[in-house]
Amino acid sequence: AAPPGGSVTSAEGLVHKSQIEEGFTAAPEDRLQVGQRVRVRVLSVDPAAGKMELSMRPLERPELAAAVGGAQGERRTQDLTPFDDVGPADWLSGTVLKLLPYGALVAVRAPPGARGKAEGSPATVKGLVHIAQIRDDTYVKDVKKELRIGEKVKVRILQKEADSGKMHLTMLSRD
Repeated sequence: AAPPGGSVTSAEGLVHKSQIEEGFTAAPEDRLQVGQRVRVRVLSVDPAAGKMELSMRPLERPELAAAVGGAQGERRTQDLTPFDDVGPADWLSGTVLKLLPYGALVAVRAPPGARGKAEGSPATVKGLVHIAQIRDDTYVKDVKKELRIGEKVKVRILQKEADSGKMHLTMLSRD
């Protein structure tokens, strides 16, 4: 049997300029040089298209690293049981992790004292705030004009999918 795991010494992928460092990078050529060795995390892989999306930005804050699957970024189904007693009217604290064209990924902290099924299960998980769930008063055209990575936000849970570990969130004050 083959050993479980392996090592990649060379692969080709895209590091978008928004993934070079925290904040805004106007000119990637000022930060990177052709042939330069860099440390990256894999954000997504599309084998059919032969594409890989990479990030050079570190997960420095432990609560954010736990929310996205650990410092190594391993994939696992999130344990949503700490949120079992949270109702749709309950507001929770969150931190914006990633901005997407269709919304934002937010790390959500469970209420104090909440515990998951698994021992040591994180009391912080990630959820999606769809673009239509960001503002009460106007239609949001561009998520980047409304939210910033690292911004503290208040959210409510719209839907929990325990089997897939997905959580849908809203920032709207109305239902």
